[in-house]
Amino acid sequence: MLTRRKVFSLAVPIVLAQAATATTGIADTFAMGRFGDKADLAAVAIAAVAYSFIYWGFGFLRMSTTGLSAQANGRGDGPEVRATLLRALILGAAIGAGLFLLSPLLRWLAFAAFAGTDHVEALAAGYFNARIFGAPAYLMGLGITGWLIIMAGLTYANAGLVREKICLHACPYSRFQGVMFDRATRTVSYDTRRGEPRASMRNADLNSGDCVDCGLCVQVCPTGIDIRDGLQAACIDCAACIDACDTVMAKLNRPTGLIRFASEAQLEGERSPLIRPRLAGYGAVMLVAFGAVLYGFTGTTSLLVEIRRDRGALFTQQDENTVCNHYRVKVEGFTRQPEQVRVAVQGPGAFELFGPELIDLTDNNASWLSYRVCAEDFDLPRASLDFHFTGQTGSASKQTTFLTRGI
Repeated sequence: MLTRRKVFSLAVPIVLAQAATATTGIADTFAMGRFGDKADLAAVAIAAVAYSFIYWGFGFLRMSTTGLSAQANGRGDGPEVRATLLRALILGAAIGAGLFLLSPLLRWLAFAAFAGTDHVEALAAGYFNARIFGAPAYLMGLGITGWLIIMAGLTYANAGLVREKICLHACPYSRFQGVMFDRATRTVSYDTRRGEPRASMRNADLNSGDCVDCGLCVQVCPTGIDIRDGLQAACIDCAACIDACDTVMAKLNRPTGLIRFASEAQLEGERSPLIRPRLAGYGAVMLVAFGAVLYGFTGTTSLLVEIRRDRGALFTQQDENTVCNHYRVKVEGFTRQPEQVRVAVQGPGAFELFGPELIDLTDNNASWLSYRVCAEDFDLPRASLDFHFTGQTGSASKQTTFLTRGI
């Protein structure tokens, strides 16, 4: 019997495990933010993102353990429940050991995606090397967490409270699957021509179909629908009705497949090609999406520039003929080697720039620097002013506004 005491005894370890996972990153960020400099904080951020990507790539350990434990628990198979946990622990330990052995390659791949300086990457490598020792324990923890979740939280919530309401109201799959379907889409389907008219074994005659109206397909459905009524939005393609129906057909020495994965065209005896325009369109959309993501990763800029006007006066009058504007400039470089950036201005008049002509990104990367731009005998009330930044590996430009006393 599932009691509140049992639920809490299993739920408390889950809460503590999840809290411990988040606390690691929070504590590291807090320590670097309070006691380190920006290079330390950047190093922790790079390595933490890399670990999040790597670890969640093996999130199936928790998801699969949850599903397999649920099936075994539903059958009342206690040994299989424990065996599922043991397999997850062994697999997590093995994958963790493999990650440890491949840590040099993983570190190189992770840092290749980020354009950190040599100093930041050296600090990130130390943090990466320290945390890799925890990979086996972390991945084993995913298996334990998945096992605990299904044995406590999900069993109580799904079986006792929400049940089919999750599939009917919360799951988005049923909302968009109907839009993507066509006559050739293979989905869980009931063969009406073979199964109708339905009749029990006692009332069957020569005109009866293969369906004996046992109702097992409805009983095993997690959303409680009758697949014999046709495709419905609540169907999640779990195929539980297929397994139940095939079991009955096998006992009655009749062909299986009364409920099977089939398209509307196949049920009507027509061709149902796999390659068709709609499917090609979906593939094209996916290729465009992947291409956009790939372009976003490979098309990054080497220099990022930001310009702000000074918060003081709109302009200053230096003398009778000279007007100056004040700006704050930030240049951020994304290259591994040290770089110096040359700053220049260009506009419709004879502008003169006062401030650092060369920015050394080793010391002033992403730092705000003050500049003054002056012009003599400038009659326009305002004009567009272009800042040009040129480095060894790239260049960038940023446009701003130059204001005069005539505004």
